[in-house]
Amino acid sequence: MVNGEDVFQVPHPRPSLYLYFFQCWYVPHPKSIKLTCSVFCRLVRQSYQLVLTGSWTTSTFLLSNDPYNFTPLKIGLLGLLGLLGAMLAPLWGRLVDKIVPWSGQMLGSIMCLIAMVIALGAADINIAGVAIPLMLYDCGAQLFVVSNGYKVAGLYAKARARLNSCVILFMFMGQVSFSHK
Repeated sequence: MVNGEDVFQVPHPRPSLYLYFFQCWYVPHPKSIKLTCSVFCRLVRQSYQLVLTGSWTTSTFLLSNDPYNFTPLKIGLLGLLGLLGAMLAPLWGRLVDKIVPWSGQMLGSIMCLIAMVIALGAADINIAGVAIPLMLYDCGAQLFVVSNGYKVAGLYAKARARLNSCVILFMFMGQVSFSHK
């Protein structure tokens, strides 16, 4: 007779690593060097999400006031520019597979920095000063996220899912930390 466990579970050996979810959060552990890198990746991922959420929120307020006075529909349609970063994820994944992960993180950071400089200098002048930085920041942040995920996944194979879940938790914390009143 076949029960539910036989249908939904693939037989595999249980990992012998006793590293629990909350132990992935702090550094004092025998694998402290790798987990220090994991903590750094989580904090940087949280800050990237914070800035990304802040840039989209700020651009919404900027476009609804003078000199643009866009309707909510036009602002929402401009939000479709964010799809560019998501559509480039496979391309960034192929690039990161060929290079060292920290260079992908550095290139993504440089793209985000260029986007911020363009936005600070030209956002009040022309709509391109809002649209181009949003696309460039999304592309740079996506490249950074792919490189960051590659780096975290390569830290310790037996704890890959737990480390990735901590990174995702910090990503959500970064997203909601800018959205308060």
